[in-house]
Amino acid sequence: MSGRAATSFSKKTHAIWVVQIARMLEARGHPSDPVLRKLGLDPKRLQQAEAEIDFAQEVDMFEAAAIHLGDPCFGLHFGASADPLDAGLIGYVAASAATLGDAFRMIEKYIGVSSEGVREKLEIQDQLAVLSEEIVDPSARQYQQTVEFSLALITNFSRFVAQNRLTPEWTEFRHARRDHVDEFERFFGAPVHFGRRRNAIALNRSLLELPCHSADERLLGILKGYCEQILKQRRQELDLRRQVEHLVARLLPTGSVRIMSIAKELGMSERTLARRLQALETSFGQIVDEVRRKLAFRYLEDSNARTSQIAYMLGYSEPSAFNHAFRRWTGVTPTQYKRGRR
Repeated sequence: MSGRAATSFSKKTHAIWVVQIARMLEARGHPSDPVLRKLGLDPKRLQQAEAEIDFAQEVDMFEAAAIHLGDPCFGLHFGASADPLDAGLIGYVAASAATLGDAFRMIEKYIGVSSEGVREKLEIQDQLAVLSEEIVDPSARQYQQTVEFSLALITNFSRFVAQNRLTPEWTEFRHARRDHVDEFERFFGAPVHFGRRRNAIALNRSLLELPCHSADERLLGILKGYCEQILKQRRQELDLRRQVEHLVARLLPTGSVRIMSIAKELGMSERTLARRLQALETSFGQIVDEVRRKLAFRYLEDSNARTSQIAYMLGYSEPSAFNHAFRRWTGVTPTQYKRGRR
């Protein structure tokens, strides 16, 4: 069993793209609920405003959509056709910037308000401006479709705000791809390379000076302030939540996960911990359930452990309790889920 599975938790991201993919599946005759549940997602919860999910679940949803729709270039097609402003706050703050270069700097600085799973970086190299994207969530494994979506969406966004059919100098991806490369080059309008050292788009440096047609200095100031507040609050919230998550994960195999013991470890009273978690719109019981769910998926995917062993590692008194919980999360038993992954 890897140590990472017991201590690392997926980063969060807004659910907007997963919701849109689910609607796309439905529109094309593919029921989305079974797909969502197989990924550990609750369809009803996704309908809540500002719903957040694990970044790794979003990554898996992109890959699942490519398979269900029979489209090996799903990420490219979705990114090319999506409304850039559907990205939410990060889309609006970038679109309100004065120039395309400023818009990229807003994305680089504030991407965390939308997703914790990626990091954007803008670098000036001689006459080139290179915007690269790095997946920073260790839980995300095969993320080909997600990265292809992201770079297509950034190009789509650039053309939208600049009102210019601009073309990169080149685009490159870390993953390998041998087919449909010509389709990527038609969209980007430039050479596209796969199997390189990073995921990046290179533009002529002069394009950074293109004015954004949606520039709004006053709105930008308001949105930047909002982004700063969100990031500050998120850092504070994640600090406590992750501390609780890691303590819960550590104690689960002992079968004695109690809010009293967690509060003691954190140097606060049980009542104070409960109150602070309530302020984060969660509870100790919800966190325990979520940690168990995340670890259950990893244990089922990354090991050959029996269901009874996994139940023990998750702190259940008997396998039937684990089976019941897993069916509540996904609609299937652990055994059925593992068979479906083969």
